[in-house]
Amino acid sequence: MMRNNRSWKAISERRHWVAVGVGVAALAAVVVFVCGRGGWLQGRAVGVVLALLAVACAALGGWMLARIDMKRHLDRLADATTRLRTRQFGTSVSAQVHEAPFGRIAVELDELGSELARHERQWQASFRREAGQIEVLRRIAQNDPLDDALVLLTRFAEHQIEGALASVVIVDPATLRVTSCIAPSLPASYTDALVGLQCASGVGSCGTAIAERRIVVVDDIATDPLWKDYRALACAHGLGACWSHPIISTGHRVLGSFALYARTARAPSTEDIQIGQLSAEIAALSMERNRTAQALMQSEAEYRSLFERNPNPMWVCDARTRRFLAVNDRAIAHYGFTRERFLGMCEADLELHPHGPSRVREQGGELPDGAARLHRNSSGQELLVEIAYFALSFSGNDASLALITDVTYRRSLSRTIREQNELFASLMDSTVEAIYGLDSEGRCTFANGACERLLGYRADELVGMHMHTLIHRSQYEASVHGARGCKLHALQQPGTHTHLDDQVFVTKAGAVLPVECWAYPMMKGGAVCGTIVTFLDTTERRLQQDALRCQATLDMLTGLLNRTSFVDLLEQRVQSCLLSGARLFVGLVDLDGFKEINDSLGHEAGDQLLREVGSRLLLELPDGAALGRLGGDEFAFVVDTVDHAEFGELLKRLVQVMREPFRIVGMDVQISGSIGAAALPDTGRDVKSLMHNADAAMYRAKRESSGFVVGSEVESGNERRLLMSRLRHALHKQEFVLYFQPKVSLRGAAHCEIEALIRWMTPDRGMVAPSEFMPILELSDLIHPLTQWVIETAIEEVLALSRHAPDLTVAINISTRNLLDVRFPEKVKDLLDKHGFPPEKLKLEVTESAVMADPNRSLKALTEIHELGVGLAIDDFGTGYSSLSYLQRLPVDELKIDRSFVVEMAGNDAARTIVQSIIGLAHSLGIQVTAEGMETGSVLDQLRSLECDYAQGYFIARPMPRAALSEWLDHSPWAAPARAARTPLGASIP
Repeated sequence: MMRNNRSWKAISERRHWVAVGVGVAALAAVVVFVCGRGGWLQGRAVGVVLALLAVACAALGGWMLARIDMKRHLDRLADATTRLRTRQFGTSVSAQVHEAPFGRIAVELDELGSELARHERQWQASFRREAGQIEVLRRIAQNDPLDDALVLLTRFAEHQIEGALASVVIVDPATLRVTSCIAPSLPASYTDALVGLQCASGVGSCGTAIAERRIVVVDDIATDPLWKDYRALACAHGLGACWSHPIISTGHRVLGSFALYARTARAPSTEDIQIGQLSAEIAALSMERNRTAQALMQSEAEYRSLFERNPNPMWVCDARTRRFLAVNDRAIAHYGFTRERFLGMCEADLELHPHGPSRVREQGGELPDGAARLHRNSSGQELLVEIAYFALSFSGNDASLALITDVTYRRSLSRTIREQNELFASLMDSTVEAIYGLDSEGRCTFANGACERLLGYRADELVGMHMHTLIHRSQYEASVHGARGCKLHALQQPGTHTHLDDQVFVTKAGAVLPVECWAYPMMKGGAVCGTIVTFLDTTERRLQQDALRCQATLDMLTGLLNRTSFVDLLEQRVQSCLLSGARLFVGLVDLDGFKEINDSLGHEAGDQLLREVGSRLLLELPDGAALGRLGGDEFAFVVDTVDHAEFGELLKRLVQVMREPFRIVGMDVQISGSIGAAALPDTGRDVKSLMHNADAAMYRAKRESSGFVVGSEVESGNERRLLMSRLRHALHKQEFVLYFQPKVSLRGAAHCEIEALIRWMTPDRGMVAPSEFMPILELSDLIHPLTQWVIETAIEEVLALSRHAPDLTVAINISTRNLLDVRFPEKVKDLLDKHGFPPEKLKLEVTESAVMADPNRSLKALTEIHELGVGLAIDDFGTGYSSLSYLQRLPVDELKIDRSFVVEMAGNDAARTIVQSIIGLAHSLGIQVTAEGMETGSVLDQLRSLECDYAQGYFIARPMPRAALSEWLDHSPWAAPARAARTPLGASIP
């Protein structure tokens, strides 16, 4: 403005001097004219005067033109000023005015117009935003439905940001699981896909914002890692960016998130973030308001329900006039007046003594003043009542809430209680169950007649005595029962009771009394004050149970002979055949595929299958044969009425009927079975030999998949026993050796691991592969000392290799029998302590089938091992059954994919899909993955693309002895990362 004032001052000065010049020129013209007419000027003087006159005229014309031009510019500037005053900020004047200083003024006016236009747009946007915000808050204040308020909020945000799509995700504050999604501008298919998701870090923008309680801005959904699992969903609906704000209540609970989506990848502006944050705060207010309104409505309904449905008469009366303002249904029913009649009365109308509470006598007793009042009902009947008053405000007036208690009923109730106490005492004395009470210290408080009769003590002898030390024992020999372990003595928890069927009491005469007893806590004031114990004499019942137990000879599932009964019968048949010289055959049947049926269809289906198998076998066996179930899926039969040829045909029929489909739980199920048979006297002459050789023959049939094998002593029993003998000798003579196969990282980790593999170096046959002797070892007790030897030897070898690889880890395979050994975790700990070996450098591998043999015991053993710090891996993963349900429960660090899938990856898309699924599953559970059987470079590339952690196979290295392993660790390029990790700082490895 100062610069404009200077410009106007310059213009005014110029106008002043121009006016002076014009005046001088006019004066000169007048003088010339006068002098000329008077003859004063002659000749050259006339010329000079005329010249001056011409100059004056030119100056006057120039001044007039300048005046006109200045007026035109001033008019334009004035018009621009008028437009600015009328809020027309879009027009420009600088393009029409160029001359200084008007040009500078025009530029400044244009700049001022642009600035005012920008402020005008901001003001209008702010006004629209405030108007939308006010409308949302108004809808919230009117307690509109929550969904309608949130829809209006999303529309408000979308209106503020061009092209934005808004959504409100609502979660359960306790579980952070999505319960609903409000997004009117997004397709229902997208919002429906969000419902039920568990919010956590990495679950999109909204899930991360909710889990981490912070604003999450994703400029590009297609590349951001937070959207890796939901990128396809977002891209399918054309979403390119997402900015999520957590919705947090005043109580710091996360209620959901407010998200703004963009169709293209872009970063939000500061205004976008402010609008999103404002919307999230309004959403929190709306949800809190809705929750509060619902709570108030529920509270009001509850209080109204308490008043209307209270079992006691209640009314509200005016505090001054005592006139009734409201009554509940119970008061109407109790007094007999209609509601309209009640509301036209006051409290004095009900009282028989309206001038105040009277002294009321009841059975010779006298109640104190104010304790009771005499009311009348509609029939004029007297009611003895007590009234408790509570001050409150009712419809804006002071009132009282009255709670009425009918003392008349109390008097009747007291009489009833006395009668019930007398009845209870009669029942206590007449019941056949012995009953006594205990206080909190275990002393007897009472005893009924049955307790006196059974124990031989009088009630007065028992009262005050510590019953535990007096009569309670734990066994028939009447040994003292420890007080701390006595469930009857320690029962001090409300809501619990104890039932024991294996206890014994000692009578006063010293006799042992077997009892079945129940104990229940006695409560007083919400706390346990004692115990009631009831018991029955079970002497006769236990004698009967013992007799029944001795008679139990059948398998309860199939109705066949159980193991004990079958062995007893076989002993009798063997003795009879040895005396008569007759021939006898014993067969063992083991089902193939039963475990898979049991695991996939359930135990009920497995039980039904066992019953069907038993029925089929029984139908095929000849008369006089006996069939029994030894346990699990193993059956046994004995036949002594056929010869060798007929027995062979019988075995074929038995194998065939087991292969025919079974109708189980509405579907056809097919299994097979392996039968091993032994003959008397060819294979053995006693029960033990026959069963042992039949078992060996069955094992051979299963191994050869031949269906059945009739073994001989040389072919079956001796052969197996001979191999077992040689294995024992090999373990004693240290003929077993360890080979090691490296496992390397595919993701650049400076970590090297080796797997210890057992080999049998025989003097006559040379190297024997584990497949020839491990199946027999796993069925014998040799597996336990052999496993200990492998672990200890592997530890010693790794310690010897510490110079080459100080961080080397060794993995060792263990079997099912090891997991079933309850002392196995303790043995592992002893070996680690013995050699001072770090537990984290030892890893134990177990197959899926080993874990599923007995999942509960396996879980216990693996948990104890893992707590030592030892790593655990599931070997041959993908070939077992039903282990996925236990995988999340097992303390597993690593999964090793079975080589059958890895080898097929190069040309089999199905195998590659299986490997990819296993890797994804393991990584989602935080478990590392190793691929076994990597034999080509193409498989290596695929495994790296699938983000597999480790690999093992011939492409890396074959199993090798320790000396070769040392060379491999020092020179193999696969071991380079491990060598780099142990290189001193500043050194380099070529």
